[in-house]
Amino acid sequence: MSPIIPLVITFAFVILWLTAVSNFLLFPRLNAKDEPLTTPLVSILIPARNEARTIGRAVASLLAQTYANFEVLVLDDQSGDETAVLATQAAKNDPRFRLIRGEP
Repeated sequence: MSPIIPLVITFAFVILWLTAVSNFLLFPRLNAKDEPLTTPLVSILIPARNEARTIGRAVASLLAQTYANFEVLVLDDQSGDETAVLATQAAKNDPRFRLIRGEP
């Protein structure tokens, strides 16, 4: 085996070690007094037309999410069934829910 190979391997490990130490010492850290991170608003749009069979479960499931900042928008596209009523009932007056009526 060539005597240069162990030297190259040792040099690579030294470079890796120096990189790790410099990252530890020089990278900025978050302080407890820094501003808390805010979560962006996520809008979930459900286009619905004659979805009475499934809309209640869908709305309830989405409103049960643990993400902190979201809204559920149901676009009722002139349904001929009870889609709008069932979606509103499933929301149970949750302020994150909004029903939008589609136009012709």
